[in-house]
Amino acid sequence: MIMIEFSLNGKEPKRENTASSFEKVPKDFTEGDLKIENIEIQETEEDIVFQMKFRGGGDKTSELVNKFYQEKQNEIKQSLGTEEFGIILDGDAQKLVAQIILPKNASEEKKQTEEKKQTAIKILEEFKQELLSNLKSS
Repeated sequence: MIMIEFSLNGKEPKRENTASSFEKVPKDFTEGDLKIENIEIQETEEDIVFQMKFRGGGDKTSELVNKFYQEKQNEIKQSLGTEEFGIILDGDAQKLVAQIILPKNASEEKKQTEEKKQTAIKILEEFKQELLSNLKSS
């Protein structure tokens, strides 16, 4: 898994490749009650970016993130044709960002693109429900 910490104030991102990067999530990202924002979709010329920002939830958050990533990485690669799936640490906002990036494929039919968009949203919604249900029960 690739963990990227970025800063909205223009600082160079830090990159760290580890198999389980969320053993090192700073406590300030997981302290307090779980807060999850709506899924955002941004389109560029080359990509469609799906993001779900969240923070809090306590110590169990890192465990849930790792588990969900391990379970979904192959599904995302096969069903969406992308390996661009991960969690970003937004250092300025002190939030975690679950992100899927779909490359735009000019040869793909509009219907296929719409199906992939719906699948990406469904996966992030599943993650949201996983976080909500597991963190409420603890």
